[in-house]
Amino acid sequence: MKNTYITLTGKLLALPMTAFLALGAGCAGEALDDPGDDPGSDDPGDDPDGDGDPSTPLDATGTYQIDSRFDLISGMPGTVGEVSNTFIEMTDDPYDPATWLIDTILDKWDGGFVEDLLEGARPGIDRLVHEKMMENAPDLVQQLVEVGDRFGQVAREFGVNSTLEVVGDDGDGLSATHTAMGYHFRINGTEHAYTLDELERDPVVVEGIGFQFSENNISVSEHSIPLQYGGFLAMVLDDVIIPQVNAEADDLGDLLLDLVNCDAVGVSIYNELGFLNADVYAGLCEMGLETGAGFVMDKLVSIDEQAQVRLIISGTAHAADQSGDRRIDTFSSGEWSGAIDYAGSMGTLLENANTFSGTRM
Repeated sequence: MKNTYITLTGKLLALPMTAFLALGAGCAGEALDDPGDDPGSDDPGDDPDGDGDPSTPLDATGTYQIDSRFDLISGMPGTVGEVSNTFIEMTDDPYDPATWLIDTILDKWDGGFVEDLLEGARPGIDRLVHEKMMENAPDLVQQLVEVGDRFGQVAREFGVNSTLEVVGDDGDGLSATHTAMGYHFRINGTEHAYTLDELERDPVVVEGIGFQFSENNISVSEHSIPLQYGGFLAMVLDDVIIPQVNAEADDLGDLLLDLVNCDAVGVSIYNELGFLNADVYAGLCEMGLETGAGFVMDKLVSIDEQAQVRLIISGTAHAADQSGDRRIDTFSSGEWSGAIDYAGSMGTLLENANTFSGTRM
């Protein structure tokens, strides 16, 4: 026996009792219709086009917009690791960035009486230079820490914008073409994106990838996607990270030279050593800052020059037909697994940290 449910609205409650009883009498013996009780119901949600059959397997063929996100920290190429370490070295000693600056100057100078003179005056000279830096730019260390932190976020929140075209092979199964068209990343919760065209590169097309679909789950076979990783990181550092940290700076060299008063540093060193003159030490200060900034950018650019960073990935996801037309509309809960290959050096992608989703185009 069907249950009848009546919702009392404000208007019904306002009716006279006799009208309410008449309404009840008129409905006596008529149960409210429940479309769920009729297995043959033409529910438009099941087949809006009228040409589908819920028992028919879903059609996976078509093109999907794919949003992938990778944590590349665990498998980061060595060169990128060196760049990350540079930001750490700028800020990890008690008198940094003065200690880092003096180390850079001595590495660049490479011997001679100036090196002996500076080395003999340490760590006192580090303290004096640090005090002078902080006097002129009290937020210098904090800004360098922020640059390094944001640089690390880009590697942890690295994304690839791509398409996945799935086609049938005349009864021989399904295959896919994966086309990478750009990169995106998140810094402090804000999304940023670049197309490969902006990086002056063509889309990356990988054909003949195995693709399987079974019981509402899809799997994408292992394939390799080369990345323009060094150029991308260099552009992000100059175009996004540096302006976020210091709106007056155009690049890392500007950031350092704008914040550090090398004339004041030169005077401080001269007063401590009493040898040569302040202009010499001011010039060494500028050389050290330019060398440090140049090291970072040169290392990033060299990544793509030496070899390609390649993502070697395979993935699985849940597939769903949202429209009821018996075609897959979305991929969700997708997970990539695999490795990063750089010049033959392999780093494993962190487990459960590399995801993707897809929407039919």
